[in-house]
Amino acid sequence: MPQPTFELAPQYRPREVEAPLYARWVESGLFAPRADGEPYVIVMPPPNITAVLHTGQGLNNVIQDVLIRFERMRGRAALWLPGTDHAGIATQNVVERLVAKEGTTRFDLGREKFIERVWTFVRENGTTILEQLKVIGSSCDWSRTTGSLYYIRYPVEGGPAPFLTVATTRPETLLGDTAVAVSPKDKRHRGFVGKTARLPLTNLAIPIVADDAVDPKFGTGFVKVTPAHDPNDFEIGLRHGLAMPLVMTEDGRMGEPVGQSDGRTVGPRVPQELQGVDRFEARKKIVAMLKAQGLLEKVEPHQHAVRHCYRCGTVVEPRLSDQWFVKMKPLAEPVLAAYRDGRFTIVPERWHATFEHWMENIRDWNISRQLWWGHRIPVFTCTKCQHTWADRKDPKACPK
Repeated sequence: MPQPTFELAPQYRPREVEAPLYARWVESGLFAPRADGEPYVIVMPPPNITAVLHTGQGLNNVIQDVLIRFERMRGRAALWLPGTDHAGIATQNVVERLVAKEGTTRFDLGREKFIERVWTFVRENGTTILEQLKVIGSSCDWSRTTGSLYYIRYPVEGGPAPFLTVATTRPETLLGDTAVAVSPKDKRHRGFVGKTARLPLTNLAIPIVADDAVDPKFGTGFVKVTPAHDPNDFEIGLRHGLAMPLVMTEDGRMGEPVGQSDGRTVGPRVPQELQGVDRFEARKKIVAMLKAQGLLEKVEPHQHAVRHCYRCGTVVEPRLSDQWFVKMKPLAEPVLAAYRDGRFTIVPERWHATFEHWMENIRDWNISRQLWWGHRIPVFTCTKCQHTWADRKDPKACPK
């Protein structure tokens, strides 16, 4: 039997090993406190938002990390809560020096414009020390954030009540709702299934459906379904044949692709006054609009996990987009057949059921990326007729 061969790099390359490993730790939720167990919490002594990590802070945070990891291994609900000090004087001094290089002062700008400049600086530079803490492996729960849960009334036609109330953390996405869902096991809301709700602000008619994915314990038991901007809603949309309109652009602003049609909506889904507005600013405006129309029932503090880019810290916004996939079912079927014929085995054997389930439910593989740097897919689009084709060489003309 041939022996496997591999080449051991002459030097250890930490960036190639540690960054992907840390990303997997964060993605798995390993640093979040377990649901049971005695609480053990450390609130990070906040470093200045303008600072970079020095050796003293490194040592201090390593000690905290040791304590958190030890208590986590003991089975306690261990939480290490990260944060930074806004460093009022230091931050203002830094921005004032930047403004001075432009030949002006904070007094020339005025308070509001100067504060805008400070926030721009903080967004661009304020996560440096937190990113450095990630590099040294700090097991903080980076996903924790305190936001709000918005309770929004949707008018109902022919239902057991004139309104139903949906609880959501992202009211700005309601413009892309194509259904409201309830759990089929929720006896409270069975009378609503099959009825029609009206979408707040636009008055579009959307169906009320029953789906097992809905948690009847969350919020009111009613869930808004926005297939184009939520992976769970996307799955519900597939099961119920729902339209999937986009209401947000690639750069996080409210809007929709030119010519988009879900087959039911006449005209744009995003009102004119919200077109091009940043998603978080749109959230404020939509909440105010709902309140003015008497459709905002209440707002409650809500602690939940929000996905952030592990490189830049930006809040990740789920959004449907055109991508390239490799069809996996024709590849998986012969592998599964070979396994069942005994042509190879799974080690350890207890994972055979997991392997079979994976092969039986294989999904197409997304191979496209949004990066400019790296391998490119040799697919070309004609700028005149929009014809798309693959080619082994750079084409000089459209084949059509």
